Amino acid sequence: MSDSPESRSLAGAGTPAKDHNSEGVGVGRARQSAIYREGVFGRTPKVPTDAAELEIRAKGAMSRAAWGYIAGGAGEGATMRANRAAFDRWQLTPRMLHGTTKRDLTTSVLGTDLRAPLMLAPVGAGCLVTDDSDVKIARGAAAAGVALRLLQPRLQRP
Repeated sequence: MSDSPESRSLAGAGTPAKDHNSEGVGVGRARQSAIYREGVFGRTPKVPTDAAELEIRAKGAMSRAAWGYIAGGAGEGATMRANRAAFDRWQLTPRMLHGTTKRDLTTSVLGTDLRAPLMLAPVGAGCLVTDDSDVKIARGAAAAGVALRLLQPRLQRP
């Protein structure tokens, strides 16, 4: 992606992006437009949308121990295969909502206002990927304006 004003504002920089920019374009539409504009010039997003490519890049970025834990699965891998098959049955169909001037995904959970009905759950083995995984996950949640639930103590490397 380019370092355009749209992509910088969408990156979050530690603060939640607004639902609309000064031209009244929603965050999602601005992001989509930025991706399409870059695509015209043959530039693809830094983070691929293809699951196989994501897996290849993740493996290359992790230590052998981290990859072994995350990709290994338990037992014979039946749950992982079932999860992949279930995921593969779903397809995203992009559609534009017409006749709507303002999008509002805000909600409230236990008296806490959220920008969207999403929460991040704990990632118990994140420390295998990077020592400061909890901090990075919390920063990502803050940048997106979503809640982060903490349920367990962080795992420590042996």
